[in-house]
Amino acid sequence: RLQAVGSIVDQLVGGTAAAISTFGGVNLISGGFIAANAIDPLRLQLAPTSPFSAEVTGLLNVVQVSTDTTINGVFRSISDLFVSQVNAGEDVKIVVQQGDLVIGTIATATDAILEAQRSILDAFDDAASPVSNITAVDVTMTAGTNIGALGNFLDVQSSGKLNATAGTSLFIHGIGSLNLDRIQATTGDVYLST
Repeated sequence: RLQAVGSIVDQLVGGTAAAISTFGGVNLISGGFIAANAIDPLRLQLAPTSPFSAEVTGLLNVVQVSTDTTINGVFRSISDLFVSQVNAGEDVKIVVQQGDLVIGTIATATDAILEAQRSILDAFDDAASPVSNITAVDVTMTAGTNIGALGNFLDVQSSGKLNATAGTSLFIHGIGSLNLDRIQATTGDVYLST
């Protein structure tokens, strides 16, 4: 757990793959923003099963890097990012350079931008009683493979516009109405429900 009255900032130190590298969970609490600066993200290097959570007054901008790591002589491949819970007062941007973005809940008072080299998936098996994975004004998602899964749609609550692009298929359930701006499944199908 890392807590700051102000911002949590990646100093972008040369020769380092990430600002935070761990095989355990990460919980960030910030009274400012979480990023490197207004443009660049804070770099994470977490094991695929390590939960990431954040509570931030301002902007959250993070990237799960694709570089594998060794900590205290123990090697781990770095791929998927499991976002257990994020609450932000401003925009949320999360990028996974290699693997899936697996989402518990992300809530922001403004916009959410989510990108994954493979898929963006729902962490909950909640088809019978959906829990919102993403609550935001505008939601923009880009995935190399799928967004959601046939048996487990990604649950989205958006008061603005929804943009989603997947290399294969999209499986999105709207909590309430969905205002579609651009929805694209490059080689597969689009499944939408509300």
